[in-house]
Amino acid sequence: MVGDTVSLSVTITTDIEELDNSELFMLMPNPNSGIFQLICEISQSSEISIKIIDNLGKVVYKENPQKYSGKITKEINLNNCPDGVYTFQLTVDEKVYKRMVVVQK
Repeated sequence: MVGDTVSLSVTITTDIEELDNSELFMLMPNPNSGIFQLICEISQSSEISIKIIDNLGKVVYKENPQKYSGKITKEINLNNCPDGVYTFQLTVDEKVYKRMVVVQK
């Protein structure tokens, strides 16, 4: 019997994503029971907006653009949304950053 060679690539991700110049984006806890925090550090004044989208493409949470700088800690409440995987979209000026967030009640 001849064995096949299989290559496996593993990517380990964390809940911290570097934006530009020491800006950080964390969602904690993830998974969560419907309530979690966005923790973000913005090095210069930027316009920030938030969208959370379900797996059907429906926007279930939205915050319009606001100017921020420095550390941001914001509680997000998805208690009225069913369990599932959602796309968390953070827009900083013109750049869009996405992360999956899991709600398990």
